[in-house]
Amino acid sequence: MNLMRKTVSALGGIFMAALLIGSLAPKTTRGIAAALVQVMNTSANPVPNQDVDNPGRATIESVFVGVFNNLGSENLLGFSSFTVPAGQRFVIDQVDGSCSGSIRPGAQLLLTEAGQSRTYYLVLAPQGTSSYAFNQSVHYVADPGSGIGFSASTSDTTEQSNCAINVSGHLISYP
Repeated sequence: MNLMRKTVSALGGIFMAALLIGSLAPKTTRGIAAALVQVMNTSANPVPNQDVDNPGRATIESVFVGVFNNLGSENLLGFSSFTVPAGQRFVIDQVDGSCSGSIRPGAQLLLTEAGQSRTYYLVLAPQGTSSYAFNQSVHYVADPGSGIGFSASTSDTTEQSNCAINVSGHLISYP
């Protein structure tokens, strides 16, 4: 009986110690973590922050709408007069437009920077005998100084073909 009383007393003491440590540990941990994470935002040492991807901040509804005629040529190629401003990136959210004539089903959106061109393929959906339309939600990013272009090819150089292109998105700050 004596042994049983000593065992229960020892287990009860251990249980009480565990409860006491458990109730004290989180407060201590929170205090240490709070002391390690304090950030001072002073004018001498400002904390950098940036509104990274806010579409409503600098929306560009239409970068360019252009009509490119190709009489006598196999290719339609045109570039917008828009250039992505320094310190900004242009996030392209939507590309849409239409083509008519002897356009082949493939077309490309071109982003050029320092003479290098990145090509993004657009899917043209037939809209009748000799017309196509495209409307794609995309997520392309054009760096500062980039130009925007469009390219398509035709199957008949004696027929007039043309395309109208609309590119829209928003600008974000780029360090």
